[in-house]
Amino acid sequence: MVEGFLTYLAACVVVFAAAWLAGRLIGVARPFGGFTGVAWLDAQDAFDRARRRHRRHYLVAVLCRRPHRLDLPTLDQVASLGLVGSRNPTEFVVLIRDIVGAVDGADGKFDRDFLPTDERSRSRFQAVVTALRRGEALPPIEVCRLHGRYYVADGHHRVAAARALGEESIAAYVTEILR
Repeated sequence: MVEGFLTYLAACVVVFAAAWLAGRLIGVARPFGGFTGVAWLDAQDAFDRARRRHRRHYLVAVLCRRPHRLDLPTLDQVASLGLVGSRNPTEFVVLIRDIVGAVDGADGKFDRDFLPTDERSRSRFQAVVTALRRGEALPPIEVCRLHGRYYVADGHHRVAAARALGEESIAAYVTEILR
């Protein structure tokens, strides 16, 4: 009787371990769960999902021999020419899909989809996701607008976190690029 129970228990452990391993291989953080309701744990999962998504994109880009296509577009050249206008002190709502790059490149922390490229931004990303999940007010980001597209000057982690949570818009101070 005890041997039968131990055999049953071992079979359950093997099935659970196989399901967990399969879930990890296909990119599911917790194969048997979704949001936990614990903000910091959900923030960890959001970062891990974003990192796995970046790794998949990078793998495809490398296989296509175009890894540079994931680089975050920058406005360094335009800003260095002094062609920026004045910052509008009014807070606007900007669609996240219209944010296409960064003014300074964000030190390579994010790719063109604002997915984290490495572990350097984990703590800040998780702090922002936790704050957003709790409903805390965050300061507006600062962006430069050129031809209807926005480039982030300040707030890269807020944009990345908002995208990871599926937000459609974000508050921003907008500086128009004069051309």
